Amino acid sequence: MTYIHVERIGEGERLFIGLPGWGGTHNRSFGMLFPYLPEDVTFYGMNLPGLGGSEGLAAPLSGWRWETITEALLRGFDALNLESPVTLVGACSGSYHALEIAMRRPEMTERVVLIEPFSYFPWFLRALVMPLFGPALYNVAFANQATRNLILRVMRAAGVMGEFDPFATWRETDPWVIYTYLKLYQELSDKLGAPHRFHRVKSPTRIIVGRNTFGEIIDSVEVWKGILEQLKVEWLADVGHQLTQDASDLAALHTFRAGD
Repeated sequence: MTYIHVERIGEGERLFIGLPGWGGTHNRSFGMLFPYLPEDVTFYGMNLPGLGGSEGLAAPLSGWRWETITEALLRGFDALNLESPVTLVGACSGSYHALEIAMRRPEMTERVVLIEPFSYFPWFLRALVMPLFGPALYNVAFANQATRNLILRVMRAAGVMGEFDPFATWRETDPWVIYTYLKLYQELSDKLGAPHRFHRVKSPTRIIVGRNTFGEIIDSVEVWKGILEQLKVEWLADVGHQLTQDASDLAALHTFRAGD
C-alpha cells in the first residue's frame, strides 16, 4: 500500500485538504497561505505519490495510471478518518485530483476550491509528450536546471509568473516522476474525458484566477462554467499564475472564506 504523506496545519473545526500543482508539494503550492490561515481552519497538505514524502507506486513509472494514483490518494484521504466534510483545494493540475476525490467521496466533500485550473491539456506542453521526440525535449527543457531558469525568466517577462520559483522542488525530485504526471494529465484530457468527466461534482465550487495568468486558463474558466453546476469565479487583479505565492493574503482570503 502506497504511503501518502499528509501534513496538518492548524486546529480549527473547518477542514481543508490541499492537492499541489504539477511537480510541487503542499508546502510549495500552499505554504505561503499558512501565515494567513484563519483560527477556525485545519489544513491538511496531501502530497501526490512519488512527491513530497509520499511513496511512489509499486509499478514502474511506465505503469502509473490515473486510476492507481486516484486509489492511492483516496486511501490517504480515508486514512485521515475525518468526522465532517471537507473543502478540497486544488492548485493548478492539483485541481484534477481535488475534483476526482470530490466525485468519488461526495458525502465527505463540503465544497471545492480550484486555484488556476486548466480545463484542458495546454498546447505548449503537448510537444513534451510526443512519442520519441517528447522525452528528449523534456530532458533538455525541464530536467535541466539551467533551462528551467531560462523558462522561468521568459514567463516572468510575459507577466504570468512573479518572483516565486515554481521549479524549486524539482531539484530534489526525480524529474521523470514529474514527467509521468505530465503524461497522466494528457491522458486524462485526451482519453479519460476531462474536464467533462467532472460534471458529476455537485458540491459548491469556487475558482480563483489571476487576471494576468495564462490565456489558456482564462479560456478554461468559460469551459468550467459549462461543466460545474454550483460554480463561482473570483478574479484577482494584477497577479499571474502563481497567485498563492504572489498574492498570498488575497489568495488565502478567497480560499478560506466561509460559505459558497
